[in-house]
Amino acid sequence: MKTVNFHALFTTTAIIGLWMMLCHQLSTIWQISEQYSHGFMVPILCIFLLLKINYSPINQNDSKPNFLQGKMWIFLGIPLALLLPLVWLIRGANSDWRLLNIILFTIVFLLTIIPFYDESGWKKTKNIVFPLCFFLVAIPWPLAYDLKLTQYFQERVSSIIVDILLVLEHEASLQGTVIDVGIFGQIGIDQACSGINGLQSSIVVSLFLGAYYKFKAINRLSLLVGGIMISIGFNLLRAFSMSFIKVKGKGHLIDNSLFSIWNWDFPSLHDLAGWIETFLILATILLLARSAKSGISYRTLGDEPSNWANL
Repeated sequence: MKTVNFHALFTTTAIIGLWMMLCHQLSTIWQISEQYSHGFMVPILCIFLLLKINYSPINQNDSKPNFLQGKMWIFLGIPLALLLPLVWLIRGANSDWRLLNIILFTIVFLLTIIPFYDESGWKKTKNIVFPLCFFLVAIPWPLAYDLKLTQYFQERVSSIIVDILLVLEHEASLQGTVIDVGIFGQIGIDQACSGINGLQSSIVVSLFLGAYYKFKAINRLSLLVGGIMISIGFNLLRAFSMSFIKVKGKGHLIDNSLFSIWNWDFPSLHDLAGWIETFLILATILLLARSAKSGISYRTLGDEPSNWANL
């Protein structure tokens, strides 16, 4: 009769509880912020990446445990376990403090890899680092940097659109991040049109596809940079298209429903353009990744068996 490994059961339960706490903390901003609405998909993608890890056998004669292996829980695990209740107590009074999310993730991440390190050393532990770190794409950036980046994109997009409209001999002037097109009114480059949402999506997709197609580090970095450039380009095209429609006197089509069928309203041109932009970003990054993979040995994580024992 097979005996139950209570040590493994307790460790697994504790680790699952830690990640559930982290997801609970982040779920509110995933719900209310369109910029981070992809967060609900990220834990599923992390589990997929963990399932596809194939551990290569380690020669016990060649792998000599260092001094810390087997003792990491004492030196690092216990202090972090004692720190966690304090962080959670602070979270009760400052649940929307974004820096707290990063601190909480760091604690959960370290408490997750400590049992792996104590059991198998770094040679096996390093395999789970990327799947766990991939969760970072679901954690909101610090608010100050988030706002600065959004404002920067708004200013750049507005400035470029004005320059293009002037080249096309249309009346246009820039007032902050608002484009004045004379008798046709004004065009505001809001957060959605700044491209920050598309940038977030491109980072998630580029990092995941880089792992899915088993690219090397330099190829993953190239795909990430390419994905960011693709998202910026398509967002600029979308913002210019909305502005061009405005200067042609069709501004009512941007914010109003195009038509209605009974009680159902078709999306406005602004929302429809946003969906098309998102689809084009994802499709182009996928095409870029597939094209880069075609010249290499074509084997993806989808072809690998799922190792449920990894969980």
